Amino acid sequence: MITFEGLGRVVVEYTGKFELVSAENFDAYLSAVSVGTVTRKAASTSKPTTEVAVDGETWTIRTVTPFNTVELVFTSGVEFTERTMDGRTSATTITVGEDRLVQVQRVDGLVARTTWLYAEDGGMSMVHTAGDVTATRVFRRLA
Repeated sequence: MITFEGLGRVVVEYTGKFELVSAENFDAYLSAVSVGTVTRKAASTSKPTTEVAVDGETWTIRTVTPFNTVELVFTSGVEFTERTMDGRTSATTITVGEDRLVQVQRVDGLVARTTWLYAEDGGMSMVHTAGDVTATRVFRRLA
């Protein structure tokens, strides 16, 4: 278990398994980052699970959908090459903060940002932004 106590107020457990419970404006976000129509529709209707694990300074985030599985292995603040869910290659950096992870992807001339916000109740939300489009997905902790 990895926890972070931010300024003595919030204790956040980053590691665990999470399941999507709701999404708002996700299709519009996927369109903004140039995901194709068929892939976008499949992604908008799937209920992914996400597992976060930490081993020393190495983080692993594994996202599973009925259509695909993506595993990100990274060190906070260090750029790495990501293979996105739709198969594109992205220069990605994920930075660990007090109660969040911030992921910045640069793919095909586009920049997208995902902020993973962890809550005291164990849940997590992802706020996705690309240009002037924002989407939010909310997850509950399974384990």
